[in-house]
Amino acid sequence: MKHLSLLTACVLGLAGCSSSTEPPADPPDEAAEERPADTAVLPEEFADMDPADAARRGPQGIGEARDVFHELLSRHDVIDREVEDLPNGVRTVTTSTDPEVAALIRLHVRQMVARLSEGMPVRRWDPLFAELVKHHEAITIEIEEVPGGLRVVETSDDPQVVLLIRQHAHRGVSEFVERGFDRASEPSPLPEGY
Repeated sequence: MKHLSLLTACVLGLAGCSSSTEPPADPPDEAAEERPADTAVLPEEFADMDPADAARRGPQGIGEARDVFHELLSRHDVIDREVEDLPNGVRTVTTSTDPEVAALIRLHVRQMVARLSEGMPVRRWDPLFAELVKHHEAITIEIEEVPGGLRVVETSDDPQVVLLIRQHAHRGVSEFVERGFDRASEPSPLPEGY
C-alpha cells in the first residue's frame, strides 16, 4: 500500500518520479534554467482543478475529470502521441504544440492516475477500463514532463496485466487521440490472449 501512496504523491507532483537511483546532475533550479520554456497553461475553466480531486472527491471528481477528457477529445487533432512497447508494459509520449492542450494533457493524466491508484472506476461500462481498475495494484506508473506534455511509463510484473496496459495504450488512448468523440463512444476490446 505504501507503493500506491508514493505513486499518488509522485503523480500529483509531491515526490520525484524518476526510477534512477543516481542524484540529478544539476540542482533543480539550474536544470530548470537549461530547459526550454514550456508555455503550457490551462484554459480558464480548468485552472482551479486539482488532479487529486479526481480521486478524493469520488463521483464529483470524475465529473471534473470527464470535462477535461471531453475537452481533449474535442481538440484531439492537435495532439501527438507515440507508444513504445516495453517487455513489461509501455512508454508513451503525448504532447501538443497548443499550450492549453499541453496543460490539459498533464492534468488529465494526473487525474486518471490518481483515480487508478485508488481503484476508482473510469468508463465502468468499458471492458478494458474495468479490467485495468480491477488490477490497479499490479500497475506501476512513472510520469515525466516533457515539452508540450508528458512521457508515461506504465509497467507490471504480471504478464496478463501487461496485455491490458498495452491494449489501453494502443486501442484505448491512441485511438481516442486519433478519432476523438467518435472513438470515445465505443467500448475498448480486451486484448487477444487475455
